[in-house]
Amino acid sequence: DNDTMPIQETSILDATGTALTLKTLPSRLVSLGPSNTEILFALNAGHLIVGVDDFSDYPVKANTIESVGAPFLSFDLERIIILNPDLVISTELAGFNTTLRDLGIPVYVSDPQNIAEVFKVIDDVGRLIGHSENATLLSTQMNSRIAAVKELTTTAAPVKVFYEVDASDPTRPYTVGAPSFVNDIIEVAGGDNIFGDVDIAYPQ
Repeated sequence: DNDTMPIQETSILDATGTALTLKTLPSRLVSLGPSNTEILFALNAGHLIVGVDDFSDYPVKANTIESVGAPFLSFDLERIIILNPDLVISTELAGFNTTLRDLGIPVYVSDPQNIAEVFKVIDDVGRLIGHSENATLLSTQMNSRIAAVKELTTTAAPVKVFYEVDASDPTRPYTVGAPSFVNDIIEVAGGDNIFGDVDIAYPQ
């Protein structure tokens, strides 16, 4: 139980460069983003989550947590307030995050653009919720898996890859460019992203 447990004050800079300092370990988390929800569960902190976005459907237990809506048109602000979170793990939603902060709700914004930044998010969230040991273990396991894949693909001929993110408009699908962590994963796996020279994370 993390409730009101004091911690050593540490300021953490989120993806927007905003400093977040907590004086107690949070015990009621709202996760606004499937990747954030999966990270929290991977850190064995699923029991602390009281609200998730509509798209957080993995792991299966995430489906049993109360939903607070989706970013478009907007999350259910009243529902989030009623859930009384002491920390919201959010995504790049400038206006909505500002609204939450103005209401006195601490917000950490996660917006990793590459694999290295994914590890930073894991470390940051682990420190914020008092699960640093779990974060270190998770990062170690992930790094081991990445190293194993790199070893297997080092001498393999690169495979040209097109990664389709969204094809709601079949004539102009979204894909991934160089600044995306998906591009990093393709390269680690021995792939050659055909849009790897585009300096936009998710170009159309």
